[in-house]
Amino acid sequence: KDRKIKLSQDVAGALEYMDSHIEEQILIEDLAKMAFVSVNTFERHFKKQTGMTAGEYLLQKRLFYSCRLLDRGKSVQDACCGSGFSDCSYYIKKFRTLYGITPKQYKTKK
Repeated sequence: KDRKIKLSQDVAGALEYMDSHIEEQILIEDLAKMAFVSVNTFERHFKKQTGMTAGEYLLQKRLFYSCRLLDRGKSVQDACCGSGFSDCSYYIKKFRTLYGITPKQYKTKK
């Protein structure tokens, strides 16, 4: 975001964890536990400070990371798995929703 705000410790820690573990399964409940707050408190802090839910942020982060993998020559399936998705159909659907094209179309445009 363009605006500069000081992130709370729970949100900053969650963002850092998501960035460094993007390829792994990440549960919102686990992020809240790591921050020693309830799921509701974590979600409220996250949305207030980032403008989106933790789930929305993680999905966008995974899709952006998959674009980088596709740019590096990875196959659609490798980009799907390498960015933390376990279901390729879901990955393709969400990719198309966010970018307006499929991962394969994205890959061939490069």
